[in-house]
Amino acid sequence: MQLPQFDTVARQHYKRKQREWHDSHYKVYDPPLLHAGKAEFFYRTFEHRVAALLLNQSGFQANGKPMRVLFSCIGCGEGLIPWLEWLPIREIVGVDLSLEACRLARSVTTGLVDRSWLVQADAECLPFADESFDLAIVHNGLHHLPNPAAGLRELWRVSRGAVIAIEPADSKLMPLYLKLGIARSCEESGNEVIRFKKEDYLSFLGQNGDAQIFYRRYFWYEHPFVCEKLLPRLDHPPGVALTRMILPVINRLFFFLRTKSAAVILKPKRSEAVSQNRQDRKESIPRNSGQRTEKPTHFWAKQD
Repeated sequence: MQLPQFDTVARQHYKRKQREWHDSHYKVYDPPLLHAGKAEFFYRTFEHRVAALLLNQSGFQANGKPMRVLFSCIGCGEGLIPWLEWLPIREIVGVDLSLEACRLARSVTTGLVDRSWLVQADAECLPFADESFDLAIVHNGLHHLPNPAAGLRELWRVSRGAVIAIEPADSKLMPLYLKLGIARSCEESGNEVIRFKKEDYLSFLGQNGDAQIFYRRYFWYEHPFVCEKLLPRLDHPPGVALTRMILPVINRLFFFLRTKSAAVILKPKRSEAVSQNRQDRKESIPRNSGQRTEKPTHFWAKQD
């Protein structure tokens, strides 16, 4: 993978531009998942379902215990809603570089889980202790970072169970898709769309060769006609059943159009005693190790 190259000044400028764009975007953004009908909800959460299937196939075990989960680049926060139905989550920590994203995510998460925390921080330098979360998730966030490898390594560092990444996928036909307009090379926020293969995740982790990765490409496209015109007309039992049936079929038939990917990167199993000991020692929020000087500028907590 050819990653963009930034010097220190260019990196800070890029991050500032990204933060400013997302601040402006999330000031007026209304999360569509909060108002979606059943057909639209299934379509918009199809990506999450692919990742959840991989998580199940990986053998990841929550053992029925309430989990502490990190959502990096959380955005508006709607992406965590499906996970609350599938995983026993007791505590959510959301991180984003945009202050407005944190504010919006705070309003979305309020009342959904016992404890939720929103932290404005850099995803490339997370202010948390090693292995302080059961699971770390990023959804369409790594490709916004100037150094996605650093962002993935931080998720790997703070997770003691697994890392889930839902990102654009690379393929041999991608140059053709870009010419036809099926895929984009640049997004509205100004970032280049970085696309990931299975081997990219392993190369990002470098010396962590004991990682197990489960990877799948799939077709999903947020087209205005589909989301705003078609799916609302299918918001009835037969329409919902049709949506549930046709989306997996489309993914099988049009496998060459799979431009998105989900990856579950599993950490090696450790003894319960070691894991519990680390959990007891390192669960303060947020917490910074000695060499990490970047601290969150805003921090909220909501508790019962």
